[in-house]
Amino acid sequence: MTPIRYRTTGGYDADFEVAIAADGTYTVEGGSYVTRGRRTGTLPEADQTEIDRLGTAVEARDWGAPEGSEGFVHHLEVGEKRVLWWGPAADVDARLGALVAALGRL
Repeated sequence: MTPIRYRTTGGYDADFEVAIAADGTYTVEGGSYVTRGRRTGTLPEADQTEIDRLGTAVEARDWGAPEGSEGFVHHLEVGEKRVLWWGPAADVDARLGALVAALGRL
């Protein structure tokens, strides 16, 4: 599958990162009081296929943050594609929202 790295940084020093390697192994790092800490594993083949499909559909783009905004900033790398946005992914793009939702379930 295509390697993926997703990272969210924001208020109260919250930090969340998911990294999936080409072989489907993943690491999830959560750095706030509401996250579950570090988790690792290997995605089942069906999940690898689905996440790879969702990642392929995402457009490489920098949506940036509205001027004067504060809050969470999101960075996504899907292979060579880079995406940057502010706010909920589904509000920015439905395809991006679907991928982020799948990554959030890890």
